[in-house]
Amino acid sequence: MSMKAQIIRTAKWAKRTLKKLRPVDERGVLSPVRRINRVALSERVCAMTFDDGPTALPPEPDHTGGRALTDHLLDVLREYGAHATFDVIGSTAENYPDRAGKPGTPQWGGIAYDHYPDLNCDDMAGAVSQSRLIGRILAEGHDLSNHGYRHIIFGKKGVIYGKRRYLQSGREVYDDLKKLDDLLREYHGYSLSLGRPPHYVDRLPDGLTSYDIYLLLGYQYMGASFDGDGWLPKPTYDEEVRAMVEPMRALLEADPDALCGQIVFQKDGYNMQKRTPVADGLAQQLELLRKYGYRVVPVGELTALSQFEDLGPDDPLYPTVSGLLRAGYTVVYRDNRVKLHLPVTRGELAMFVTPRDELVRTVRERMEGKPLSAIGGLDARHPYYGAVRYTLERGLLSLAGGKFDPAAPITPADLQGLYPQLGGSDVQVSTARADILTTLFTLLGGSGAGR
Repeated sequence: MSMKAQIIRTAKWAKRTLKKLRPVDERGVLSPVRRINRVALSERVCAMTFDDGPTALPPEPDHTGGRALTDHLLDVLREYGAHATFDVIGSTAENYPDRAGKPGTPQWGGIAYDHYPDLNCDDMAGAVSQSRLIGRILAEGHDLSNHGYRHIIFGKKGVIYGKRRYLQSGREVYDDLKKLDDLLREYHGYSLSLGRPPHYVDRLPDGLTSYDIYLLLGYQYMGASFDGDGWLPKPTYDEEVRAMVEPMRALLEADPDALCGQIVFQKDGYNMQKRTPVADGLAQQLELLRKYGYRVVPVGELTALSQFEDLGPDDPLYPTVSGLLRAGYTVVYRDNRVKLHLPVTRGELAMFVTPRDELVRTVRERMEGKPLSAIGGLDARHPYYGAVRYTLERGLLSLAGGKFDPAAPITPADLQGLYPQLGGSDVQVSTARADILTTLFTLLGGSGAGR
């Protein structure tokens, strides 16, 4: 394994470790777009995802007689009665001039850009040139996700991709994603609802993020919680296949329910050594999952069973939270947790009662470069700016000393002023998060009708 590849693996390990060490009450921000890594589920159901295809070149090494890699993966999935989400690209054919980097490094397929399935083989992958494969994916009951038309990263990633070209603005990201969105709708009648940024890069130089652009497109952010591996090179192909299978085997042997509600990450393409261990490793993974009684489904089907990471469908509050989301209100954190134990802040209360369309309006104004003045000391780049503007304009909340502090805890007075404006004059006031959500669910339309 190259030094850069080892750095990637180490960095991902460090990120996971630091996340576990963070306080359990880490707040984060409420967001209409949630990064869905896994969901709370007691059934043995998991989702599987495949990035960077569809791919018409054969596996490497090839045990299929020249069959397209994506066809082979679909054959294996069909054999096991499994379904998946294919996180597809449009085409990397426009990503020139370029040259290949050193094999075994992240630049193996291009120094300036990514090229799938390989440099100078761009017509062998992607929805543009591989319409047949897209058609087969959909005909066999799998889902699609938007991985970027040209698979160009959404902002700079200096440590790993210091020389890599990147998109500079929300407008560029929107246009890139919309191009693939339109293509799939026009030629395949498919409406996308999920996106995964290339290399998980989220923050753009203009201050917008992938979450902002996904909001405009009506997507949720498709993450993953279990690395199916195979994308990082090992000294031999057999070691790469074992790296896909043995961690899953060890996890399930230790806890047969460990993969309940998890999303597994895979590749529909070559790894850094231009090999495809997924071609052999996938069947072994699915055999393990079958042994332990798992059903493998697309991400959309998984989230239909359970939506949140810390609130399962058996929880009495689940219909309330999911109902508010259906009505277009933001009551869940960006990390897809409800966090009922946390006290509600004034910024969060503003988000609770602001319709999704108002948040879309603010992002669109920012993307189009419209000057937005600070409100109550709150800059337009703050994730709660649109909600604060909406609630102040309508008298739902008020400034305190000429300022609006989104991190300040709410008071009974905030609720006593808010509820009558929403049609609740005799509502009992409680500042507990669960009680507020229950009250708002009733006042904002109950089963899903927004105001």
